[in-house]
This record gives sequence, C-alpha cells and structure tokens, in this order.
Amino acid sequence: MENVSTKIPFEGLRNTRDLGGMVTKDGRKIRKGMLFRSGLLAHATEKDLVQLSGLGLRRIYDFRDTRERTETPDPEIPGAVNLHLPVLPETAPGVTRGEEAEAGAAKMFLGFIEEPRRALDMMAENYKKFVEHPQCRRQYGTFLRDILEQASEADEKKEKAAFLWHCFGGKDRAGFGSMILEGMLGIDRESIIADYMLTNRFTGDATDLMAEQYRDRLVDYFGEKADALFANFREAMSCMTESKMEYIQTSYESIEKTYGDFDTFCTEGLGLGAEDRDQFRALFLEEIG
Repeated sequence: MENVSTKIPFEGLRNTRDLGGMVTKDGRKIRKGMLFRSGLLAHATEKDLVQLSGLGLRRIYDFRDTRERTETPDPEIPGAVNLHLPVLPETAPGVTRGEEAEAGAAKMFLGFIEEPRRALDMMAENYKKFVEHPQCRRQYGTFLRDILEQASEADEKKEKAAFLWHCFGGKDRAGFGSMILEGMLGIDRESIIADYMLTNRFTGDATDLMAEQYRDRLVDYFGEKADALFANFREAMSCMTESKMEYIQTSYESIEKTYGDFDTFCTEGLGLGAEDRDQFRALFLEEIG
C-alpha cells in the first residue's frame, strides 16, 4: 500500500490532498484533517467552498507571485487567514502562471522542439533554486514557522487548526513545500517522492489538453512541418506540466551538496532546529492503532 497523501473529492479542485495517514519512519502517522496540499483554489465551485469552509482552515498559504494572485485570486474561506508567500523571485515559465508567464512559455516551447531535454533541465534548475535562493528559503521558512506557531497556539486553546498551502498546479512550489514538511515530520524519502509524483495521477491529462491548445500556433510557426514536430512539442510540454523524478531528485542533491543532509538544511537553510522539528511531530503525529 502506498504511503502517500489522500485525495479529497472536490468538483473543481483536482489536486487537493490530506497528508493525514502518512506513516513516519518511527511508526507514527500524520493526523488527518490538519495538513492539506493543493493546486489553484480559484476553480472551486460553490459546493467546494462549503466543503473547504468545513475543513477548519486557520491559514491558507499562497506560494504564487503577485501577478498570478491578481489574475486568479483565492476565494475567501471563513476563518482562514490567507498569507501571500511568493516563493520564486521572478517569473518562471512552466512554474508560475498568468498572461506574462504563458507568453514566455509559448516562446520557450517553440525553442525546445528540436531538443525537448532542455525543458527538463530548465525545470530542474527551479528545484535547485528552491534550495539555494535566499527568497525561496525565506518564504518556506516563514511558511513552516507560521504553521508551528499557529498550531501551538491552537493546541494550547484546545482548538481545531488546519492548514492548506497551494500554488497553481500543486506540483512545484506546493510540492517542494510538502516535501520539506513531510521530511520534518519523519516521512521516509521514498514515500515523499511517491507523494510528489502522485500529482500526475490527478492532473495527467493536462499535458495533452495544453498541447492541443498550442497546436494552431505550431502550424502558424512551422507550417506543414508542425505535425511531424508535435511529438517533440508534447514532450517539452510534459516537462513543464508533469511531476518528474529528476526534479525532486535535483532538490535532494542540492540539499546534500550545500548542507550535507536534510536536518542541517532545516536548521541552517530554513531556520528550524531540532526542537522545532520535535514540536512539529508532537503537534501533527499520532500513534497508529
């Protein structure tokens, strides 16, 4: 049985999942109904909004940039404070979305047709940036410390507290946030990677849908050669829209190269020491059985 997060059925949200139930290396499990990862919330239906309101969310963390938030703002969820934590320091086609990013992505896709591997390499660089860029580390550190502070306050008052974080697809920025949070809670690397790759199961048709949207542009640009180049174009597109093992492995490699190990990355890179990690586990883990 896979040790991964559980998809929550919504009408308009395809990749919203509860980390609850994931088992740690020491034999405990994450409490259900407390930690949620997601993609874009703007597609929530009225029924979805009622369901989100029932989760008891105390915080929603939005990792998108300002332009993305302006074009597709989050809905208001009663009781939840929405914190904007733009992870990346600049627009990154394939990761950030919006009109400017989409225009840049379209040009890049055309350039990647002859060599689709370049798209994969570019995306992997973003996962390296999550570890190495000061803004990325600062925002992820703020995310984790705020969860810890809010959960501790709720625990003292015997109140329910749940937390949700998201980006656009729930794959890259939210995926890395989930990776470090799961790591802090003591989930093994194999399970963390499996949970990261799970996004493809819920958004697997996104590549084909987006590729078809760009087909007319290919014809305009390449004429009768467009059909022959479409397979390469789709491969480049998949590098942008799908979770790839190479991406999360790049983050782990960067952590080990820069900090030596994950715990040191948490302490020196994110500002959360051993006591913070112990407190996280006390708040969010429970015994099995």
